Amino acid sequence: MRKLAPALCILVHSVGVCFAQDKPLPTGIWTPVPLISSEMRAAGVTLGGEGGQWVRTIAIDSIDGSFLIYGTDVGGMFRSLDGGNSWEPANVGFRARGTSGSAIDPHNPDRALVVAANSTLSDFHGLWLSTNRAASWTQVLPTQDSGSSDFRDQIAFDPSSYDRARSRTTDVYWSRVAIDKPMWGDAKPQPALYKSTDGGDTWTRLPDTAHLGGGIVRVHPTARGVVFIATPQGLFRSDDAASSFKQIFEGELLGLDVSRAAPDRVIINTKDRLLVSEDRGQSFTPIDATAISEPGFSLRGVRASPTDASRFVIWRQQDDGWDWRRYTSADAGKSWTQSTFDNSRAFLPYNVRNGVFAFHPTNNSTIISTGGDWPTRSDDGGKTYRWSGSGFNVFLVGGAFHFSLTNPDSIFLGSQDYNGAVTADAGHTWRYVNPSGQGWGGFTYAGHAATPELLYVGNSQGWGGTVSLRLSTDAGRSWINRDDVKFTSKENGDGPVPFGIYSSLADSSDPARILYFGPWRSIDAGKTWKQMTQCDGVVISARDDAGPFSLGLDIDHAAKQSRIVESRDAGATWKSLASLEGIAADAAIDRTRQRLYVVVNEHLRVVDLNTGTSTEVETPLDEWNGRRISSVTLDPVDPSIVYAAQHRNVFIAANGVLMSRDAGATWTTLNLTNPLTPGKVDGGREPFWLRVHPRTRDLWVATSCMGVWRINVVK
Repeated sequence: MRKLAPALCILVHSVGVCFAQDKPLPTGIWTPVPLISSEMRAAGVTLGGEGGQWVRTIAIDSIDGSFLIYGTDVGGMFRSLDGGNSWEPANVGFRARGTSGSAIDPHNPDRALVVAANSTLSDFHGLWLSTNRAASWTQVLPTQDSGSSDFRDQIAFDPSSYDRARSRTTDVYWSRVAIDKPMWGDAKPQPALYKSTDGGDTWTRLPDTAHLGGGIVRVHPTARGVVFIATPQGLFRSDDAASSFKQIFEGELLGLDVSRAAPDRVIINTKDRLLVSEDRGQSFTPIDATAISEPGFSLRGVRASPTDASRFVIWRQQDDGWDWRRYTSADAGKSWTQSTFDNSRAFLPYNVRNGVFAFHPTNNSTIISTGGDWPTRSDDGGKTYRWSGSGFNVFLVGGAFHFSLTNPDSIFLGSQDYNGAVTADAGHTWRYVNPSGQGWGGFTYAGHAATPELLYVGNSQGWGGTVSLRLSTDAGRSWINRDDVKFTSKENGDGPVPFGIYSSLADSSDPARILYFGPWRSIDAGKTWKQMTQCDGVVISARDDAGPFSLGLDIDHAAKQSRIVESRDAGATWKSLASLEGIAADAAIDRTRQRLYVVVNEHLRVVDLNTGTSTEVETPLDEWNGRRISSVTLDPVDPSIVYAAQHRNVFIAANGVLMSRDAGATWTTLNLTNPLTPGKVDGGREPFWLRVHPRTRDLWVATSCMGVWRINVVK
């Protein structure tokens, strides 16, 4: 089974999901567009939860298990307030794209800490604190780390340090990453152990603790100041609140846990051994692990239930392959049962993932974990994990999407990691489609449904590479491979293939027959294709008073110039409407005011079609005092309403989805800035493409690893 690398993107509790054919959207409230099949809906799934990003960390409160934090690599954070039965995005105030560690105050669940991470380094990484159950976040310790491949339980509260007067557990320990592996950029490792004595508000880097970086952190459940750190060098213990440490076990450790049910018990695992101590690590006794250990595999991440110290879970990773397994034991490791997965309600293909576990604090039969790229729940002590991801939507759309011109409720979303999905009812139900033919997923871009039956998309061998045409005439049940019809979106050494943009669309004059695929055009419903010489891709096809027209981009990569071109003869010829310096990514046209809106060099410009003058639009600045616009679209009824998408990839821009009601003169941000409360939904983060449904006027937003969303603010 193939592993999907983390992308660089670098439960709505009180609001129901409704669709075009059901009832209008609630005004101004973000509504997810979850990928739910008709079978899932029949089984009672309403909020979706397709997943799509790799989970790094799970934290559960120690009181009743109702509050959980679920952190992904690059898709932000989610929280649950009902014990993991449903989830909602929880990124208000949070600027990092992902998390690699998390912990909840054992005595005050309102307080929680997370370790920020992403595929690259950022000033927004380090430690973040919430004081309202993940309703909003504040950075408390900035660091320059990536944490791209970090799965450790690296941060822990000391339960014995509870300060009743301040209503918080004061002592917290964090082991900063030692071997950082950013996918982009150079690592700047500064391993160390950090400590807070005020519940995470402020932090001190402890001197001479570089050897304790990159460790798994556990704290004795009842004895204050007894701290355990498991590292590749061995196990270290402090009896004086991290003032000093001594090594009590030598050898690379891949798992460590303690349980409040047996406070002095310490369980550790190496690659092929399990050991237990009943005296805080003074001595260890081996546990027979032959049933779960064999050459070529590594045991990882042993955990013990907080209510039954004999209940263990562990996972096993194949050193050079994808035979990853999980096991559970109810008798302290004397016997083991291999875990199974119930994926019947999962939309995307199942791919094996790291064993990230969170035991329920009062019921040792309940464990919250991962499946493939979605939350799971076990109610039989880890024997079976079933999909439990309602509301967990982090699907990544590959390239542009457009509403079908034959029926706007037909939409085909290609996916950078998971092939794609198609709907014929405005997102009420979806079907998974597999243009790549790969069981694990696939890299597809620029999907389009010319009709509900006629689908096509670009298939690539990797992220952002050359795409070749895949076409279906039976609604995606089978695919025709056209490797002779291909293009690349940029100069990337792929040989003599035409440049284009990841956008597919039909022509409004005959949308069931005349098709565009990047720089290619078909006039016979996709049977034959011819390359266009003056258009790299079509971004609009519509009708105005003069009849059908299409708007496209013609990009000269060598000269770094772009033309906005228009065709009135179904793409046979193209006329230049404007020329701009830079690389264009999207465009919209306002016939009433005779102006073009063009995204070029990640800025929004407006072109007066009467004079040809071009002016930059002063959209709101992001947290780095910059702009990174990726898409623009207009309301089909009132073109003075302009929407723009801004995303940063290396961090979450607070002002992602932008709206102007006065043709770009002034702007507001549609993303939530106040803490989560019932009725406030944290949607539309990190948008990279947006379009307005021509009938409902709902704004549809494809985000970078944070799902697909809708909002209506024009009623």
